[in-house]
Amino acid sequence: MKCFLFTVLLVFGLNLSAQHVEVRKKTNIREVPRAGADEATGGRTEAGERLILLDSSKQTRGFYHVQKRTNGVKGWIYRSMLKYHPEDIEFKGVEVTVIDVGAGLSCLIKLPDNKWFIYDAGRGYNAWRYITGIIDSGATINKLFLSHTDADHWGSVAKLAETYQIKEATYTSFRTKSRPIPTYTADGIVALQEERMQGLILRDLANDSITPGKVLYDSDEVKLTFVSGFGKPPKDWHLSDSHMNNAVSLVLRLDYFDKSILFTGDAVGLEDCVGDCNCPTECVATERFMLDSASHLLDVDVLIAAHHGAYNANCSEFIEAVSPEQVVFSAGNMYRHPRELTVDRFIEFGLSEEQIFRTDRGKKQKDGSKSCSDEWDGWNSFVGGEDGSGDDHIKIQLTDDGRVLIGYLD
Repeated sequence: MKCFLFTVLLVFGLNLSAQHVEVRKKTNIREVPRAGADEATGGRTEAGERLILLDSSKQTRGFYHVQKRTNGVKGWIYRSMLKYHPEDIEFKGVEVTVIDVGAGLSCLIKLPDNKWFIYDAGRGYNAWRYITGIIDSGATINKLFLSHTDADHWGSVAKLAETYQIKEATYTSFRTKSRPIPTYTADGIVALQEERMQGLILRDLANDSITPGKVLYDSDEVKLTFVSGFGKPPKDWHLSDSHMNNAVSLVLRLDYFDKSILFTGDAVGLEDCVGDCNCPTECVATERFMLDSASHLLDVDVLIAAHHGAYNANCSEFIEAVSPEQVVFSAGNMYRHPRELTVDRFIEFGLSEEQIFRTDRGKKQKDGSKSCSDEWDGWNSFVGGEDGSGDDHIKIQLTDDGRVLIGYLD
């Protein structure tokens, strides 16, 4: 949605209370609080730009310590160059945390009335470990959505069911016969079925299909809409078994006031590259279905990219229809995600590296034997060493005054 102005916040704290200052006229951010000091790298500011005020708004020799929203640069600006905004208080909009679970996906969603939704449950127990640090044991999870049956999206389900009161869960149990349901997924299904006896509302798309456009939640300016998802894939989808399991993914759109996020699971949009990097470009399967049957639901502000940035998702036509201002890849240092060719499609659309986020900042994984298997190396220059899980959570905030804030929880 390129017609809107976005604010990008690159460093969050877990307590997102903040104060801000506004720049009166174009100036430099200085490395130290004294006149004549060299400007910090990337420290040029524009009139009207708002900066994060650090150090509890204390002055040092008349300078304020500030941080740029656009690139995270910190430095000093003299007080006469700034307007103070003490009215900025604790955030009360919609918060979505894309949890760094390694190679997998889990998103924790907090609504303004303190309701909690979860979209996918990550690899192993990594999502559960993070969530229990945020939500007290025994609390209510209002809605749980599980995009498809792969274990890297179901890992924490059984533990979540044991720890919290889940009111409603929606998933698809589809699995091709040649690829049995993984242990984590099977354990999660059993746990949810047991909780159903205690009042959990359980919806399996294999038994209860949903029409694209159906509103699953609508309250206090928050709307959650079903976009795609199958209990059984259409007969005209000619995919491998593993891709068929992905293609049925539950896709949801979350709106708050006029800002929106699209959750896509492991939706499929392209055939795989074959031979000497012969890579098809025609949109197929899930993304083709959404373009044909739910195009009016696709134009959003933030895209949680499909299938961790694999080549076979996020086709160019789909990206054009979604028209995101920010894209997040939930990846891990295991399968060379996100692929360079996939990210290139977003860059060709018009996104810059600053508008692309990933949960696996760190050392680039070894290239594949073919150039079309190369991992994108963006952001990896910022952090040295191997990437581990749990260190690159990404928080997205939709505010009630029409802004999107997104950044790493460093």
